[in-house]
Amino acid sequence: MLVEEQIQARQKRAKKAIDRILKRPRRPCGDYTVLSTSGKEYRVAMRGPGLFDNFCTCPDFARNTLGTCKHIESILARLRKRHRSQLARHHFERERASVSLVYGDSLEVKLNLPDRADPPLNKIRSEHFDSAGFLRRDEYHNFSRVMGKLRRADSAAVIYSDVLDHVERVNELREGLVWEKRQLKKLAAGKPVLHDLLKAPLFPYQVQGTLFAASRGRVVLADDMRLGKTIQTIAAATWDPACPGGLPGFREVPMEDRDRTFQRPLGPSDRWQKNQEGKALRNSHLLQPDQLRADPA
Repeated sequence: MLVEEQIQARQKRAKKAIDRILKRPRRPCGDYTVLSTSGKEYRVAMRGPGLFDNFCTCPDFARNTLGTCKHIESILARLRKRHRSQLARHHFERERASVSLVYGDSLEVKLNLPDRADPPLNKIRSEHFDSAGFLRRDEYHNFSRVMGKLRRADSAAVIYSDVLDHVERVNELREGLVWEKRQLKKLAAGKPVLHDLLKAPLFPYQVQGTLFAASRGRVVLADDMRLGKTIQTIAAATWDPACPGGLPGFREVPMEDRDRTFQRPLGPSDRWQKNQEGKALRNSHLLQPDQLRADPA
């Protein structure tokens, strides 16, 4: 139900989403360039009336995993109004290879080939993708090499940006889990782990929580109150940024002394600030809420 509600919300916002269409294809399905009412330009790839057929370069599409956004819904509404029941008969005629991200219960990287694909393209699909065209899981770490082969076979091939972000995230997570396993093995053997990271020592369960967060990047620490979720979060964010994972929720400021910048929680607390500054190994600066600005889509 939540998914349907989120899609309906974007369909409502679609009425005022696009200021004007800057570039449109000759046929209903194709690549559009639109100017959003926020003043930003986005590219919208329309491939059909289905939920997961299309793509947009706006931030909302990249985050929501719904397979749609207000810009896509806006163009779909215009096409339905113009073509009515005939819209379903307009199929996208693929002239070049493309690699897209398929949204659904899980995210999958898919190779899309023209109807009359050259033998080199068919060979790439058979070697690195399954029968449905999805990139095999054991090929994610070879993604750059596979895309190099694709570029050589079709110089006009399109690789959508959300694919690059997803593959990078999958590979980072895989490397992070390998790193976490090594650290937990050292911890079980009684060897020091993260012992020089903060001024205050961490309890073993806090070390495990820190490793859990630092190796995955996007997590929820659900310990009970007063068990040290704050110090675990600070430890994970203070960890060497070269470590796999990292915390995208924090903004790191590149200073010579490698200070860290943290977002102050809502409802400023001097006690929290003293606690954070006392436990953090390095100096830090807390951002005020008015220093944080969200990018409008």
